[in-house]
Amino acid sequence: MSLEIHFTQIDFNRVQLLHKQELSILSRWWNDLNFAEELPYARDRIVGIYFWANGIHFEPQYAFSGMIASKYTKFVSLVDDAYDANASFKFRKGRVIFCHNFRCFMNAMGIFSTKLRMIWESKDDPMPHIMWRQYEYFSKVVRGYHAEAEWADKCHVPTSDEYVLNGLATCACGLLMAAFFLGLEEVAEVAGVEEYEWLKSKPKIIKSNPKIIQKLRLI
Repeated sequence: MSLEIHFTQIDFNRVQLLHKQELSILSRWWNDLNFAEELPYARDRIVGIYFWANGIHFEPQYAFSGMIASKYTKFVSLVDDAYDANASFKFRKGRVIFCHNFRCFMNAMGIFSTKLRMIWESKDDPMPHIMWRQYEYFSKVVRGYHAEAEWADKCHVPTSDEYVLNGLATCACGLLMAAFFLGLEEVAEVAGVEEYEWLKSKPKIIKSNPKIIQKLRLI
């Protein structure tokens, strides 16, 4: 066995151990929230979401950020499950009211990390601007879910253009891409006002991603 292969195996084992530790923490967090019992319709997909997020934040030094992104993605998944499972239009309208309340959004964000809550409450930290951007993206996704719910309630069959346009919001690409900045220690340098404004301007890479995902959803 060559020395390179030997060190590769050692590195693989160390990374595998790190993944197990992170999954253990995420699973404990999910179980402590008791959402599986309180929200029986919610898909138990924390492991799959973790590995999806890990594809973006795979470096060990970004472990905290990756876990925050996993929790945030799970949060969005819960909202999606709620819209899919609950037929009550009153319930869905309540979710839209929730998405227009920034304070409620920040309280929900507190379940991901006490650190995020502390950062938000700090008036000297640049993170509030970033959290506001997260809120804007989240509101857009929920409004997309709500539009689909209205179509179902009114037995409205959307046109292809309507469906695709709304799907660009509900695929949550912009939301999740912005979420991956959460938890980065150097977030103020990596993603400040200028970077989030660039993301909001919908550059080609942001426009293309949702279209690809939307087409995959239609297959």
